[in-house]
Amino acid sequence: MSRLAILCLVGMITACSSGSEGGPEPAGDLLDAPGTVDARADLLVGETAAEVSQDLPSGDQGGCVPQQCDQLGKECGQWDDGCGAEVSCGECTAGLFCHADGSCNAEPECTTAPWSVSLQFADQSSAGNAVVGQQIPVLFEYAVSNAPECPTCRRQLVVGVEDEPQACADAGVAAVCPDSSTGLASGYLKAPAVPGNYDVYAYASTVQTCGQGANEYKETDARVAVATLSVAAGCQPESCDDAGQECGFWDTGCSEVFCGECPTGQYCTSQGSCDLAGPCSEDLFELADVYVGNFAGSVTVSSGDTVPVLFGWMLGTSEQLSGAERQVVVGVESQVAFCIDVPAPKDCPSLAVGLGNGELTAPPMAGTYTVYVAATAQEGCWDVDDSVFSQGKRQAIGKLDVVGGCEAETCASVNADCGYWENGCDAVMNCGSCTGDAFCNDQAQCDGSPQCSKGVLDVVQFVAGASGSGATATPGESIPVMLNYKISNPTSCPHCVRQVVLGFSQEALLCFEEDMAGACPVITSGWGGGFISAPETLGAKVLYAGAYQEDNCAAAEEKFQLDNDLKAVGMVTVVGSCVPSTCEILGKQCGDWGDGCGGTLHCGLCGDGELCSSAGMCKGECTEGLFEVTSVSINSSGDAASSAGGQTVPVKVNWKMGNSPDCADCNRQLVVGVGNGAGFCAELGPMPACPAYDTGVKTGSLPVPVASGDYAVYALATAKGSCTEALNSYPSSFDKVSIGTIHVPSGCTPNSCNDLGKECGYWDDDCNFTIHCGDCPAGTLCEFDGSCYCAADDDWEPNNSAALAHNLGIYSDHDGESTMHITGGMKNEADWFTMGALDEAWAYMEPYVHVEFGLDMPFEVTVVYVCLDGSMPDPHLIGDSLCTWSGGIDFTAVDGVGSKVYGYRCNSSGEPVTLQFGPKCAVLDDSGTMWVGVEASGQCSNYTLDLHL
Repeated sequence: MSRLAILCLVGMITACSSGSEGGPEPAGDLLDAPGTVDARADLLVGETAAEVSQDLPSGDQGGCVPQQCDQLGKECGQWDDGCGAEVSCGECTAGLFCHADGSCNAEPECTTAPWSVSLQFADQSSAGNAVVGQQIPVLFEYAVSNAPECPTCRRQLVVGVEDEPQACADAGVAAVCPDSSTGLASGYLKAPAVPGNYDVYAYASTVQTCGQGANEYKETDARVAVATLSVAAGCQPESCDDAGQECGFWDTGCSEVFCGECPTGQYCTSQGSCDLAGPCSEDLFELADVYVGNFAGSVTVSSGDTVPVLFGWMLGTSEQLSGAERQVVVGVESQVAFCIDVPAPKDCPSLAVGLGNGELTAPPMAGTYTVYVAATAQEGCWDVDDSVFSQGKRQAIGKLDVVGGCEAETCASVNADCGYWENGCDAVMNCGSCTGDAFCNDQAQCDGSPQCSKGVLDVVQFVAGASGSGATATPGESIPVMLNYKISNPTSCPHCVRQVVLGFSQEALLCFEEDMAGACPVITSGWGGGFISAPETLGAKVLYAGAYQEDNCAAAEEKFQLDNDLKAVGMVTVVGSCVPSTCEILGKQCGDWGDGCGGTLHCGLCGDGELCSSAGMCKGECTEGLFEVTSVSINSSGDAASSAGGQTVPVKVNWKMGNSPDCADCNRQLVVGVGNGAGFCAELGPMPACPAYDTGVKTGSLPVPVASGDYAVYALATAKGSCTEALNSYPSSFDKVSIGTIHVPSGCTPNSCNDLGKECGYWDDDCNFTIHCGDCPAGTLCEFDGSCYCAADDDWEPNNSAALAHNLGIYSDHDGESTMHITGGMKNEADWFTMGALDEAWAYMEPYVHVEFGLDMPFEVTVVYVCLDGSMPDPHLIGDSLCTWSGGIDFTAVDGVGSKVYGYRCNSSGEPVTLQFGPKCAVLDDSGTMWVGVEASGQCSNYTLDLHL
């Protein structure tokens, strides 16, 4: 009995896939902790099946008489015999599917779009332990199917604690049931603030984004419990009295608490005491939208590297400094990096706002450094030195993890087209993956002809932490990792068990065992994941992978530790321990933010009807109106484009917008710019009041910066009086939305998607930058050559006419094997099938045809029946949908039938077509031949054809 069948019996999952055994088996394994012999562990919900089966009673229970399948009314599957044991009722015959009620039917029971999720904590169990507020890394494996009526649905797998969604995996467009798509994802859960025992749930939605999936998670009753979380109290916080804190917010060492407000006439100082001075005795200095390096709060760099810094600031001058010139200064530790002069702002409580934009240089020595921003009051930036900076009102905005200085290699400089490779500077670069059956060889080239003497190991994707191939952690911290690989056995050992080992140099951490990998040149795809512990010593350490053919994982790990020919796949940078910040201390309700210690805070997803603002706050969708960029084209590419410096490039923006309720008649403008510089503005006029909205497309030109580098492209929706005002507001606005990137190479002329002849996918611009050439329309997929092709191609071609009809065979009307479920696809064509029909005595010849299309589009079905004796059948209609008996159907090209025949024509505007009839030939024998044709024009779509005699 399969694990999933047991789970269906005991009610552990709510949706079980149809089929003889009831659902998809997992396509991969998660891995055990470092140092284990074999870290593979099947993580579907069925992981507890062995325990469940041990609890099921068996045998004679007090004289109970067990029931057999016919007494239970079951044709297939595994069932309780009424006495605590199980009885197997077998499998359905070919072409039939076992339903949840134990009956065999022609159509799979796929209306529920079955799915399953299993979750694992770092200790390899589905029962986690944490203290209040703790961030907990998890891995979750999933299998998900689309229902036939929604074959192109995008699926989101959401995992949360009780009613709070906290992690999400975009599974893309899932396979249509009874097939399924499988995957592995990492994420973080946050322990609730109150000690206790909590359930961890999963939910699979049919929406486009994780945010929408999170909203459905909160409301649905279809969530499935996949793990438990036990939360302890943790440390004992210091009270406001113990800390001498009279007012304001106080970090207690465990969390932040509010210590109250000051009496009327007093204000709360930064030391937490009440002062008789006015509320503006101190500066008001706030930061927002802070980006250090690659738009992250923590960045790993080499010594001497140039690191871009971008942030928004708000400054209110204190009473003592009224009228003084001010400066906003950025530095590393106590050393100034760059300074921005600010004209004398208005007095507090008024605020001056602006953007800080500059560069700093990574220190020459390896280590972890804090980046600060300070507000000073000197005569000018020329008067700001390191001592002034370190004593000013400053805030930490990020970390630099410096790993040593050198001239890093690039994919282009080492002529690498694919794979993961060390860049010579204690880091690993990802040079892309190969498509289809090609693999990345030892020369970093995509190859379809492997050297079979040594087998194949190609790392397609490696993820450490939440995303990317590099993770930053404190000593001993648990890090989730995932590995997707292609592997094959060497010709010298075609039937060997193959292992993939992951670890640091001379230190094996995880082992993935691939039972009987394909013999080269046949390649097996696999994936696995698990948890590793960050080393205790600070600095960067490269992660490697190796492939072996040993008897077990223990032997493979020993081989790994002596191997000098390993593949670099990622890295772990260990930074000094510190007390990380929290979402509450930072005032963030949603999104991902730096915790001040090189890690990432996952502050959650917003609820139904809310959006996460750029400041990390959940706001009602209509509070400030609705604005969304649905697609963008930059320089004839997608949202990632290249251009030579100093050029002007075209930009096309598809937008949707709605006014806020308190500004329902406002005229709106759309501004697009590069970095801090506005480019063009479009007047859009008044918009409907949110949640209603208008859509449109605007085009314009953007100036490309002269200096090489990566530049963010932003869009800003305003409600100003004119485009002039809107353009002036762009540089200091905190509401800009990042919509793409322009890459300016150094000493190289890049190509656009048009230059490369690509209409979809991601491609190298020939200057070592990956540009995005867009996505394909619904129903099509991006081919390996960058063109969109019909994703619904079938296996029956050529069958585009009755003369070329695919012959399904000869069946009798008493033969259950005539029941068929056919999946096909087309684009501006017809598909034809034919079947021989034998009329047996005392059986009824009543052909049944049912056709459904995946997309809502018009199509036509033609059903022709030709009697064996040559007579014209007298059709007895049993049931039809949109079908009429018609003559004059052209069968000229079909041998031995005649030029014109009679049959049914069924025209549908998108709804399913069902037809059942009883052909009566001239003699008692109704034997003959049936043809079924399906035809549609327009966009590409899949379809299903069910039929039987």
